[in-house]
Amino acid sequence: RRKLFYLVGSVTVAVTFFSVFGDCLPCKSGVKNETLIFVYFCASSAVLNMAWAAVQVSHMSLVPELSKKDDERVFLNSARYAFTVISNILVFGILWYLIHETTMTMAHRFRLLATFVVIIGGACSAFFMWGTTEPPVPKTKKRSNNRQKHCDKSNGKNDLSDSLLATRAPVDGGDVSSSAAAVDVRREAAPHRDHVEWRDWFHRPVFFQVGFIYMCTRLVVNVSQIYLPFFVLDSLDMATQHITLVPLTVYVSSFVSTFVMKALNKRLGRKVVFTIGALLCASSFVYMYCFLHPHNALLIYPAVVVLGMGNATIMVTVVSMEADLVGPATESGAFVYGALSFTDKLSNGIAIVIIQRFRETASNMRHAECVVPFVAAMLAFMMTLMISESSFVKCEPDDAEDEANDDDDVEKRKLSSRKSDEEYSDL
Repeated sequence: RRKLFYLVGSVTVAVTFFSVFGDCLPCKSGVKNETLIFVYFCASSAVLNMAWAAVQVSHMSLVPELSKKDDERVFLNSARYAFTVISNILVFGILWYLIHETTMTMAHRFRLLATFVVIIGGACSAFFMWGTTEPPVPKTKKRSNNRQKHCDKSNGKNDLSDSLLATRAPVDGGDVSSSAAAVDVRREAAPHRDHVEWRDWFHRPVFFQVGFIYMCTRLVVNVSQIYLPFFVLDSLDMATQHITLVPLTVYVSSFVSTFVMKALNKRLGRKVVFTIGALLCASSFVYMYCFLHPHNALLIYPAVVVLGMGNATIMVTVVSMEADLVGPATESGAFVYGALSFTDKLSNGIAIVIIQRFRETASNMRHAECVVPFVAAMLAFMMTLMISESSFVKCEPDDAEDEANDDDDVEKRKLSSRKSDEEYSDL
């Protein structure tokens, strides 16, 4: 189950993270061979990324399991991203203190920072394991007919409303037998939703559409965050303290923006909110590329405030799109999150390798920070316009389901009572 993968991944991350960013074990053992040291860091980094993928995927795939309500899923994704931002702010704060308030060597500072990260992250992971209850595994592969009515879709519409309308129509007059027969036909015609296997997702175009949007979104966020300090130093020629202050401004802006994500998604919908976020990011990149130079470098702060707002908006919304994509098929949700995370890792790796080959000059840093994320934001924006929200299979909340069941029972009793009255009249 997911918590087991999370636990194994967390322990592995703690060990390999300190191996990469803390102590160099071969160096402390007296190894002088650079090839062996290179292999050590490559292996540690590879294991670290695999373990982090296990943590990330298992944690993200718990969201559709913990709640079936759309607004609660958005809230969980917003909270998840908010605490991600808080962790980044905490790391920047600790690093700022170690750089400005201590006299130790840089290697010792990073070693101490890695120790703090492992301790705080381990405590948070332990709290998550203790405080979160994973829903039990479903006993059967097939969904019940009652749940079927809420989760199945036909041409992007819910069959439940049609059934209720057909049932309620004859109460005030009309042909009872024909209406009841229509209800029976709809229920018999509704296909059974079997257990959704991982291979079934490859037959759904919306899976590739959401995957493309997620990949581009991660490119926008990751590339802009990675090369922002280099843009500050190389292209804008700013003082070293801005290396921490500018990214910190992005994270604070993102954190504040997460508080309105639930209301925006509920009121405007996924496509509109994502479009707003993509345009905020794109406008920030255009401003930084065209108007920022060393003589007005301080004007970067308004730009990164807008960038932080856009990053939070597109990240929370695209992860909510993933939850919508999974819908009631939570049994294969981990595969969906894992596959989309794989596209994220692959595309970011390729982009960074290409950028690193041409990063010698300040103009190249400007292109890396502004042009690459801008193109990714525009591609995600265009794909969002082409995607149809009716492609997602959404389940009604449990309380709505119970209310619908009560309505069915009431209408059945009315039909039964009407039939009894007609039989008594004939008699």
